[in-house]
Amino acid sequence: MKHYFSFNRSFILILALCSFTEFVSAQFVYLNPLPGSKYRNPQTTLAIKNGSFMDASSVAKKDWIEITGSKSGPHTWTARLSDDRKTIIVKPQPVFDYSETVSVTIHSKLKKEDGQKINGKTFSFQIRDEITPEQKEKIEEAHRRLFSEEFENNPSRQSNVRDQDLNALPTYVVTINNNAAQ
Repeated sequence: MKHYFSFNRSFILILALCSFTEFVSAQFVYLNPLPGSKYRNPQTTLAIKNGSFMDASSVAKKDWIEITGSKSGPHTWTARLSDDRKTIIVKPQPVFDYSETVSVTIHSKLKKEDGQKINGKTFSFQIRDEITPEQKEKIEEAHRRLFSEEFENNPSRQSNVRDQDLNALPTYVVTINNNAAQ
């Protein structure tokens, strides 16, 4: 019985240490596209967020990220530090090819505002297949049908709002959320 409790404590301690190690190595709190995601558009732009303020001069350098498409090859890019100074927006050029896997390598060359280096990360995502002419026609037909139902032949849409009682109109509540965590 004594060995069982000792094993449990050891297991819990090891589990806690491994979890802490994973938490410490997670340098990015947000990556877009999500690593491993599929069906992205060829015009996909990357967003990379660290929880700390970023050093703008390290973002301005051209050696901290590599973007490579499995069909289109290496891509050039432009990067901008967003107004929150924690998020980097990266626009690859040219756009990606359809049906390819894009590999992104963020080198350990970015810095936080206090000078601390940010550990790099490698991830990939997939670009969607090109839409066939048949799929395109179905999408256009669905849009025409929805538009027709919504605006052209809908008797309830024909009424004049000015003829309605003000108390019959919907009430709106505007809520402002200044908490970025929600």
